[in-house]
Amino acid sequence: MLLEGSELTKEDMESQLYDDFEHFRQNKGETIQDYYVWFSKLINDMRNIKMTMSRMQLNSKFINNMFPEWGRFVTTVKLNRGLRDSNYDQLYAYLKQHLAHANENKMMLERFTQPNVDHLALMSNVSHQ
Repeated sequence: MLLEGSELTKEDMESQLYDDFEHFRQNKGETIQDYYVWFSKLINDMRNIKMTMSRMQLNSKFINNMFPEWGRFVTTVKLNRGLRDSNYDQLYAYLKQHLAHANENKMMLERFTQPNVDHLALMSNVSHQ
């Protein structure tokens, strides 16, 4: 009984894990590997106390809370890989293959969202065909 804890402790833990799941998202400066490890730990903690969620719920949460630079890869996952048929481990493996492209996307997003960017100067660099 000491190892299992009281019913109140289980309820508190379950409530905390639901809150953690609800607020789960990729944090600034966090790599995709950090994000995946944190998500895996959360899901393992949930399974340890016999909380269950559908595969679709888990996969949706995993990919929908990633940074914008992953957007096009998330769309590809939704369209081609299927959120019902894959698990978040497989989604992570697929996304990790595109890390270099996501980093390029991040640099482009940062470049074009800087407040001091002169958009007219950027347009003047575009070649007319």
